[in-house]
Formats: sequence, structure tokens, C-alpha cells
Amino acid sequence: LTLQAIDKTGKIGTARTEIQVLPPNQRPTCEILSPTDLDVISSNDSIIFTGKAVDDQNSDSLDITWHSDLDGDLGVSVADTQGDFSLPIDELSIGIHSITLNVIDQYELECSDQILLTINVPPEISLQQPSSGSRFNLNEMVYFEFSVQDFEDPSSVVQVTINSNIDGLLSSQYPDNDGISTYSIASLSPGQHNI
Repeated sequence: LTLQAIDKTGKIGTARTEIQVLPPNQRPTCEILSPTDLDVISSNDSIIFTGKAVDDQNSDSLDITWHSDLDGDLGVSVADTQGDFSLPIDELSIGIHSITLNVIDQYELECSDQILLTINVPPEISLQQPSSGSRFNLNEMVYFEFSVQDFEDPSSVVQVTINSNIDGLLSSQYPDNDGISTYSIASLSPGQHNI
């Protein structure tokens, strides 16, 4: 822009400045990259939320927050110049979470993305017999008894597999309603088996 001032004698004074007129600000775009929608994660596993946000102004100045409908606010992320960001989470409550990503730019325009994430507890299994270190003769019947407990599903729908480091898969079955699973075999190969 050029400014001019002209006095009565016709002398002209000028001043110049540069300004930039930007197009209308566009709403940022954002996406949760991981975990993906409907993922199921064990409560023992660590979780790293990752996402991407794109803004026509400056991706690294975005306000990025994560929220769970079960656990509330999870934390904030900072995007790099490419718009990538992450948030490690130590622990989430057991259950089905609706995870929401919110991104707000410097002009208060926002976007959001949402996934459903299930956090579950793996079943617990304990070997009742034989005890560790037991010895058996070749072709002697070996009787296995396992106790299974699951905090989300009936024990009777939890699949139990019995594997030997020598003979491979020995059995695949489901416990009874009390969570008890039994198996017997008289044809184990000679050697020390890790079951």
C-alpha cells in the first residue's frame, strides 16, 4: 500500500507498507490414526494414541486434547510441523471407551474424531495338577487339571489350549461352568516337558 500527502504547493510525501490479506480461515482437519475404531486392548498393554491434524495456518500451534467418556480428560498433544502427534497412556479403565480427539486452531475453529476402544482383562489360568517337577513313566497316564477365571465372560466360553514344548498342541477345549478344565494323556514323549 502507498500513502500520499500533498501540500498546497503540490509537494508530495509518500509512505509505503506491505500487508497480506489471507483467504478465509479454514477449519482444521484431524484424524485418530491409532488405535483404530473397535480395537480391543488388554489392560496389561501400554497404549499410545496417535493422530494427524492439518491446518491451513500452522499445524504446530493447534490446541489438541484427548477425552474418554469413562475416564475424562486424558491429556494434550503437540503436533509437529507435519501435523503428527501422539499421547502415551499408562492405564485406562476396564470397559468400552468412546475416545474423542478435539483440535482447535488459533481462530477457535475446531474439528474432532472419535473411536470406540475396548479395554479388557485377560483371563487368569492356574494349573492345579500335575505339580511342577512331577515325574511320570513312559506310557503312564498324566492327568491335567486347570482352573480358569475371566472377569468379563463366563469361563465356559474361554478356550484353553495345552501345549508341550516337545509334543506340540495336546488339547484345545473349553472349561465347564465352574471354570475347570481337565485333560489326560498316556502318550507323552520321553523328556522334560514345558506345559
